[in-house]
Amino acid sequence: MIRTVLFTTDISGFRLIPEKDLILIVVPENRIKTEKVQGVMAYCKKERIPFVIQPSTKTRRKIKEVSGLADHFEMFFPLYEPDYIVSWLYSQIIPMSILSMAEKGNCNFHGGLPGAHGLRRTLEDGLRELPIFWHVMTDVVDGGLKLAFDIININGYNFETARALMIEIGIEMFKKRICKDEK
Repeated sequence: MIRTVLFTTDISGFRLIPEKDLILIVVPENRIKTEKVQGVMAYCKKERIPFVIQPSTKTRRKIKEVSGLADHFEMFFPLYEPDYIVSWLYSQIIPMSILSMAEKGNCNFHGGLPGAHGLRRTLEDGLRELPIFWHVMTDVVDGGLKLAFDIININGYNFETARALMIEIGIEMFKKRICKDEK
């Protein structure tokens, strides 16, 4: 068993890692009311996969201010003892204090221009090619070592079509180029 914690906002994340290896799913507070995150939580409940909500930075500050303690998320996360942390279509920054708990490492999938809403901004800028990559997460957002990289043609694609293609290729990249040594 490869003890993996998956940070995700999208149900497609369950296609990355065998269920037997998933020890925890993390969803972000800042997207908790969206249909996609509600779908992730419903799937977890149905399949009895434990999940937690990562508090936003604002909520974490409030908790610390009121109680003087770290938030529950950071306090209990070490109990899971993950081998890996995988971030898939995730919308909040994962603190280094959490990332450092993964014994064997971490990786994040990113599609489009660097920063938030990369795919949307790539399309809005009229670019015909979409860079997608997996990288190690560090204290510099999207600044870690690139583990796998590809460019896909999205000329003439709308957001949903480009996103679906990005997801399929991102999953394929993960299985063939990131997890290849763990089988």
